[in-house]
Amino acid sequence: MAIFKRTTADESVGMDAYLGQPTRFSGRLEFSGTVRIDGRFEGEIASSGTLVLGRNAEVEGTISVGILVCDGKMRGEIQASER
Repeated sequence: MAIFKRTTADESVGMDAYLGQPTRFSGRLEFSGTVRIDGRFEGEIASSGTLVLGRNAEVEGTISVGILVCDGKMRGEIQASER
């Protein structure tokens, strides 16, 4: 069961890392703090922090995060600890 906070990604502040719209990344992403993705990501994302998917984000794979703020497209297995 996926638990996530559905809100506008533009409400997020205090980013620790950012993958912009022209960015394409494939692999495993581990982080602490807050990361925003506006590009394309394929693979696994694991963190107890906050993942923000912007309007142009396209993520495919496995996501396991503390908080998920989604305004983009996701496909795969999703797990978040908090709403």
